[in-house]
Amino acid sequence: MSQTAGDYKLEPRKNDDFANIVTSVEMTQDRSVTPRAFSLSQNYPNPFNPSTLIGYDLARSADVSLKVFNILGQQVLELVTEVQAAGRYSVRFDASSLPSGMYFYRLRAGEFSSVRSMMLIK
Repeated sequence: MSQTAGDYKLEPRKNDDFANIVTSVEMTQDRSVTPRAFSLSQNYPNPFNPSTLIGYDLARSADVSLKVFNILGQQVLELVTEVQAAGRYSVRFDASSLPSGMYFYRLRAGEFSSVRSMMLIK
């Protein structure tokens, strides 16, 4: 589903064997500037507690997936999974329901893929 420019608040849910974890995510889309290349920015702040901002650029419309993994490589959350238009995006990731530690986030957009790390310190 393609979205219009603006701010969005999403509540992705990740179930495990013990409890239902709800994590808030806020996404901002800016299509006033079309980036020349796909890119994934380092989250800010890093280290963070409890939330951080993850930015990425899409040079053209693409099927986008932004996922967070723990140090064991297990997926803990899928922040974005949709077709998005070219533009600059930022996602505020609230990890208050997750334990302290190193996490990785991976962006896949069409054939582009990039991974970065972030540190949650409580």
